[in-house]
Amino acid sequence: MNEYCPEFRVHCSSKDLGCSSFRQKNELINHTNECSFEDLRPTIDFLHKKIRNQSSYIEQFLQQAKQEKIQLEEQLVKERIQLEEYIKLQKSQHELVINEIEEQNTQFQLICKENQSRNNQITFFSDQITLLEE
Repeated sequence: MNEYCPEFRVHCSSKDLGCSSFRQKNELINHTNECSFEDLRPTIDFLHKKIRNQSSYIEQFLQQAKQEKIQLEEQLVKERIQLEEYIKLQKSQHELVINEIEEQNTQFQLICKENQSRNNQITFFSDQITLLEE
């Protein structure tokens, strides 16, 4: 009922833009024609639209960044597992090579002892031959 009364006080239609005018309904038309906030409405509407578009773009960018982060984390986990498997394989191969070298070293030591023993025998026999020749 108060809405139809010309004396009823209402806010300016540009209140959403910052106008604080609170006038009688019959004065509102004159105020609206003079309201500087109303003159700014097209620019502000344009800026609001631009902000919404940029906000949408930023949201898309953030979603893409989150997806890429998830993909990178998954890739990191896979590569870590592959690296651990590779390290285990290398360690196993390293141990095999060490065991083989140790076995070869043992055989070499035996051959050296055998050669030393034969050299000792040769020296002994050589000395014996020398004694017999004298």
